Amino acid sequence: MSLRLRRILVLISVILFILAWGPVLFYTLGYRFSFADKSIRTTGGLFINTTPVRTTVYIDEAEKVTSFITGDIFVQNLKPGSHTIIVEKEGFYSWKKNLMIEPHAVEEAHIVLVPEEPTSTVIKEGLFFDIYGSPSGRYLIPIESRPQERMRLSVFDTQTKTFLEPTPHTDPSLLSFSSQDSPSLTWYNGDTFALLELADNWLLLTPNLNNTFALTSFYKKSKLSDALPQKPDDVIPHPSYNNAYFILSGTSLYIWHASTETLQPLLETIAGIAVYNDRLLSLDAAHGTLYTSTLSAGDAKIISTSSISLPGPSRIYETETAHIAHAKEDVWLLPKNQGNPEHIAHDIPRSQVRTNGSNLVWWRDNEIWIRWTLPEEDLPYFQDEFESRLYKGQKPIKQVFYYPEEHYIIFTGGAVITILEMDGRSGNHNIATLYEGIDPRIFVPQNKKVIYGTDNGMLFEIGLE
Repeated sequence: MSLRLRRILVLISVILFILAWGPVLFYTLGYRFSFADKSIRTTGGLFINTTPVRTTVYIDEAEKVTSFITGDIFVQNLKPGSHTIIVEKEGFYSWKKNLMIEPHAVEEAHIVLVPEEPTSTVIKEGLFFDIYGSPSGRYLIPIESRPQERMRLSVFDTQTKTFLEPTPHTDPSLLSFSSQDSPSLTWYNGDTFALLELADNWLLLTPNLNNTFALTSFYKKSKLSDALPQKPDDVIPHPSYNNAYFILSGTSLYIWHASTETLQPLLETIAGIAVYNDRLLSLDAAHGTLYTSTLSAGDAKIISTSSISLPGPSRIYETETAHIAHAKEDVWLLPKNQGNPEHIAHDIPRSQVRTNGSNLVWWRDNEIWIRWTLPEEDLPYFQDEFESRLYKGQKPIKQVFYYPEEHYIIFTGGAVITILEMDGRSGNHNIATLYEGIDPRIFVPQNKKVIYGTDNGMLFEIGLE
């Protein structure tokens, strides 16, 4: 075969390849030929995932159905521009949003449909008016009202569906406290034990596997009250030593060894701490800088170069890219890359802030705000700015919880429990009512799709699936 013939065959092969695969490449790049006006147009796509599955999706009134296994649907050949998307399923509130389709790109939406009549169960009737719980939702701590302006706590095991009995060694007087108290409950080691802060005391609550729970006074009626005349501002268990605790009193940091009843001085001029398995974060009260060190306060290193204003004891949280300092009612963001601190919010009590490691949610009066702490490239698909207002209503917001494993929140305001999506594209956050009563209070576990609540004396649960 001559060289000229080989060249002709190669050229023919290239032409045939282009003719065969050109349209395929043309199609995969999002180009379409319009037979109506005989022109080439660019297109985009839309990916939707819904919970529950097998929902009906309308894209500008064109009907589609999501998968009955995964709840997914992928739609191609959409004209660039705004499209009205509606998702429906019988027995659920519909979801509606205008989404902008860009050429050569796929827009997405992960949608949770809310049941119009969610399954609810009364656990017990009584005088319940508030509720707390462990992270997994294994244990609930409902609060009942009692005569003489007293409150009484109990412990309910959601796994065995039983109320736990206090151990014989539990002082009955610890089970009730003044209605003027605003209790704060923090769990450690999962659902192992919790520290309950009252106005003048700290209590240690430990559920047991034999359907009992122990409640002991950590501060009052202990040697710690002899060593510290004022109730500690913060108490955090030591991760390496059994029965040992970091104690922050004023600006002094100690380790309290409960077994030997000894108080070990550790640091001075400390505004707040965060404790991890292998390190201690401490916020300097004099200069407002953040340090990391060993658990014994050795090998200290500065991790924030700019100071912040600290009007009192602070609580420290850690996210993927930053530390959050909540000093009384002021919230600061301290970047881990030693960037400048950012004053996020003011007049926000500790009880009105939540964080899940990727964002910070706070509420005040009738508004709910969110500040994402992820790098810009890792923001959710629907988010194009770090901070935004999620909601503004007519009634004061009482509580806010993250919806488990989804970009939604659940909140109470007035007589209503509401679910709200974080996705605010096109200026619209889909919102739905889960419950309407008198004065509901709720607790939502981290990874369990259920709401536990109290209202009108009842203790109840609402299923989210």
